[in-house]
Amino acid sequence: MSDDEEFFQGRLGLSTTWREMRMSHWLHNPRLVERASARVLLDLQGSLWDLLSSHESATALELSLRRYPGDHPALTLRIEAMDFSLWLGAQRLEPAQVEPALEAAWQLQCQ
Repeated sequence: MSDDEEFFQGRLGLSTTWREMRMSHWLHNPRLVERASARVLLDLQGSLWDLLSSHESATALELSLRRYPGDHPALTLRIEAMDFSLWLGAQRLEPAQVEPALEAAWQLQCQ
């Protein structure tokens, strides 16, 4: 099963694939694409990252992500509306760096 959303007047498309980890434990793996260029900004499908929520403002899209099994606080990935740059806290990321940066931030929470 999957869900699709649009942000910034259809310029970004977010698809979320549902995956059952255990009985009644579902992950919502996100994939975010810049529609005009088909550039993939975020692809966490098949990962342990769960999309908890998305919030669009005039300046940014914020995705709240938590790593399964969810025993640590969520992390927020920010996508700037002006240039679709990706930010985890004060760290600017390239699309290929997002999952490793999330993993590193999660590891810090676990210490």
